[in-house]
Amino acid sequence: MVIYPRFDGHREWLGIGDWTLLDDLFAALDVCGYNYEYRKYRPDHERHPGRVICGSESAPKEAFENWREAEELSHIIGDFVWTSLDYLGESGIGRVRFDGEGGPFLGAYPWHQANCGDLDLCGWKRPQSYYRDILWHRGDKLHLAVHPDTHGANADDYLLGLAGRVSQLDLAGA
Repeated sequence: MVIYPRFDGHREWLGIGDWTLLDDLFAALDVCGYNYEYRKYRPDHERHPGRVICGSESAPKEAFENWREAEELSHIIGDFVWTSLDYLGESGIGRVRFDGEGGPFLGAYPWHQANCGDLDLCGWKRPQSYYRDILWHRGDKLHLAVHPDTHGANADDYLLGLAGRVSQLDLAGA
């Protein structure tokens, strides 16, 4: 095992430097859970063709990659999302960041919720949940998310996020 510094610089976590160290442990399991490790699905299957894998945690920003692997690989039985319902704690880990914008792992005051759930604290769907609907072939085939551009010079500017399962889109007149 290797100790890696955690993202926020205050805590440490144990990580596996050599992933093959888990082979004996996984051999005793019917289903092996992989947290944030979809990139290991294919190489591990080559080493252990009988291993059944479940994505036990995955990040919203990698939803497409995780679901593609679950659809394409018969030894992957599913993908659990972190997290479906937002929660209090880990303040601001899912806050919106714009290109090149860094900052600490946790959000400073006044952040109090994680802001990473597919559903907010009231149970309302967030944009990433609509995106998952598109990936999973459920609901609408197109979703447009609108967010005020707080970094632009013009207060009337908005950032648009578009996700869809369509072959062609005509934005004429938009």
